[in-house]
Amino acid sequence: MADEIFKECCTDCGCTAEIGTVIHEDDTVYEFELKGNKEDVLATFEKYQEAAKKADSNVAIKYEDAQNDTFTRKGSFEFSCTAQKLIFQLRSGAQ
Repeated sequence: MADEIFKECCTDCGCTAEIGTVIHEDDTVYEFELKGNKEDVLATFEKYQEAAKKADSNVAIKYEDAQNDTFTRKGSFEFSCTAQKLIFQLRSGAQ
């Protein structure tokens, strides 16, 4: 009986998972660290920032820059809800 239920949920592998175990409703902050050539880092940040604003016009953007051997930008995008964070990640290709 249990095998039949699992196969109904996923005919390829028989796996199931509750969506709440994968996506948490309070997971609204995307944190990042970009390193490399300053121009490349700023271009990537601009791409991410545009995607974040498209997903949530009220996204809170914070970042700090550091210059050692390479240019580093650490920051975060705080979205209004989890769905907007996921939309951002899917559209931008951010991990």
